[in-house]
Amino acid sequence: MAFTIVWTLIVGVFDGLIGFVLYKQFQAESYPIVRGEIVASSIKRSTDSEGDTTYRPIVEFRYNVDGTTYSETGHRYGSFSSSDRGYATRVVARYPTGSEVPVNYNPRKPNDAVLEVGVGNTEHALLLFFTPFNCVMFLLWINLGGIIRRRLTGADAVGVKITRRRYRTIVRMPRFAPLPTAVVAALGVSFASVFVVVFSSGLDPHPTVLKIVWALTGGAAVVAYFWRSFIVHTGAKDLVINHKAGTVTLPQTFGRTGDVWCSVDQVTRTRVKRVTHSGKSNETYAPMLHWRDADGQEHQEQLAEWMDENRAAQFIAWLDTSIVSSHKM
Repeated sequence: MAFTIVWTLIVGVFDGLIGFVLYKQFQAESYPIVRGEIVASSIKRSTDSEGDTTYRPIVEFRYNVDGTTYSETGHRYGSFSSSDRGYATRVVARYPTGSEVPVNYNPRKPNDAVLEVGVGNTEHALLLFFTPFNCVMFLLWINLGGIIRRRLTGADAVGVKITRRRYRTIVRMPRFAPLPTAVVAALGVSFASVFVVVFSSGLDPHPTVLKIVWALTGGAAVVAYFWRSFIVHTGAKDLVINHKAGTVTLPQTFGRTGDVWCSVDQVTRTRVKRVTHSGKSNETYAPMLHWRDADGQEHQEQLAEWMDENRAAQFIAWLDTSIVSSHKM
C-alpha cells in the first residue's frame, strides 16, 4: 500500500502537469487572434553539475490588444528544456526574429498568449513517455484493490471466483486475469515505443508515427483483453472439484498444458510454499497440492502464486475443507 501510494503521488504530479498543459492548449483554441511580431528567437543551452546538457527554445514575441502592447515568451504552454537539441532548433527556425505571427491571447487576461494551440506532437510524445508509468500505477491499484476487497469481505473471500454447480465446485484461477493482461500489453508496447519514437525522433515526432504507435498500444490492449478472456472462459484455467466422482482437475497453468486430475483419495497434503526469487528481496506464496498416483509416485502441483501470504493460506484452508467434504460424499 505504501509503495502504491508513493508511486501514485509521483506519477500523479507529472500527470497533473501534463493535464494542465493539455487543458491550456485546448482552451487556447478558442482565444481571439491578433497579429504579432517575433522580437527574439534563440536556444538556451544549460549544463548541470554532472555534465548533462539541455536545450530550450526561447521565442519572445509582442502583440497589441486594444491599444496596449504586450510581450510574452513561449510558443506553447509548458515549454521546457530537454536534451533534444533538434527540437529546439526546429522551433527557433519556425519563428525567425522580425517575422509576423498570429498570436492567440486570453481575452480575460490579455498578457497570457501563445503562438501554437491544440494538442501537438510534443504533448503526444510526453503522454507516450508517461504511459508505461501510468500502466504500472494501474496494475498496483488493481492488486491493492483486490487485497482490500478480500479483507473487507471476510474470511470466506479466498481471492478467486468460486462457482458451485450441483456436484461440482469450479474455481476460476488463471495466472493472469484479462484486465491486468491488457494493461501489461499496453505497458510493453508503449515502453518499446518510447525508445523507438521519443529517443529517436525527439519531442517532435511525425504525426503519422504517433498515430501508428497509439493504434498499436490500444490494439495490443484490446487484443490481449479479449484473448485472455476467451482462454479464461473456456475453463482451461479452472480448478474443478467433482464431489460426486471424488476427483480434482487441476488448472492448465504452471506448465500443465493438458488435463491433469487425481482422486481426492490420492491427495496426500496441501501446503503453502514460500518462493524466494533470485535477485529480488520480495517473496511470493504458492498454494501446493500433493498427490500420489496408482504407481505410488508422488506429485506436487502448484495452483497459484500470490504476494499475499494470508491469501494463500486462506485458499489452502478452503481447499482442505472442500476436499474433506468430497471424501464424505
